[in-house]
Amino acid sequence: MASDVIKKSKNRIPQAVIMLGLVSLFTDAASEMIYPLVPVYIAALGSGAILLGVIEGVAETTASMVKLISGIISDKIGKRKLLVLIGYSISSLIRPLTGLVASAWQIILVRMFDRVGKGIRTAPRDALIASSVNESIRGKSYGFERAMDNAGAVAGPVLAIVTLLILFIGFGMKDSLLALRWTFILAIIPGILAVLTIILFVKESVPKNGIGKPFIFSLKSFDKNFRNYLLIMVLFTLGNSSDAFLLFRVEEAIHKSGAVVRLVNQIAPLHTMVSNFGDEAAQSKVIISCFCHLYGLSTI
Repeated sequence: MASDVIKKSKNRIPQAVIMLGLVSLFTDAASEMIYPLVPVYIAALGSGAILLGVIEGVAETTASMVKLISGIISDKIGKRKLLVLIGYSISSLIRPLTGLVASAWQIILVRMFDRVGKGIRTAPRDALIASSVNESIRGKSYGFERAMDNAGAVAGPVLAIVTLLILFIGFGMKDSLLALRWTFILAIIPGILAVLTIILFVKESVPKNGIGKPFIFSLKSFDKNFRNYLLIMVLFTLGNSSDAFLLFRVEEAIHKSGAVVRLVNQIAPLHTMVSNFGDEAAQSKVIISCFCHLYGLSTI
């Protein structure tokens, strides 16, 4: 009987992982309140797809470079929670500034610092999860965290739509650009919830092995399977395109059918909301972009 209780406790996802899952949910919800509407926002500010490509290129390059550095520092100092908190705090505070930019090019700076936060937190967060669970449920724990992240990706566009509905219908706002700005600024709320969750509920359990030892980076220290995995990832990312451009292609396909746009226009509150976004083409872009993100077309 006692052995069954011990076995169940070992197979139970610990509080630290559950809290980190909530952090991922809040953070992705905050991101997805902004990300689906960025193409529309950029167009409203007078720019287009080329600038969007620059924004995404700078953002993802920045995140990739910082991840390696953050992982090294995390192993060196052994304080995962501190780096996780710093990373999520940077993203949560910087991201809503998207609503305050005067020109579209300034979004590049916002996205770059947002991705710096992502780069800082990713490796320490994964290490924190690994050190908090029994090896037998490590996959289950990572799966839970990813599931919460994806749940946030669905919740974000819903929150953005609800916010826009309140602004347009509840407050009678007519300026679509101003409404987008307020929606982006209000994305700070789930971001703050994420940071508070880390501070109050995430407990750190870090092994002391290797802390304080000099770091020497070499692929020889990794086994063959991991080196093969890195090679596959390099080849994949070389041919992989940003979801921002994939969104354009999906938008074209959905726009040709017109089914989603017709459905939204039949729902009075949603039709009232999208009618504030200029001509028919701009309205379709808003509808289709939010629809795509509701179905998880995002990597943020």
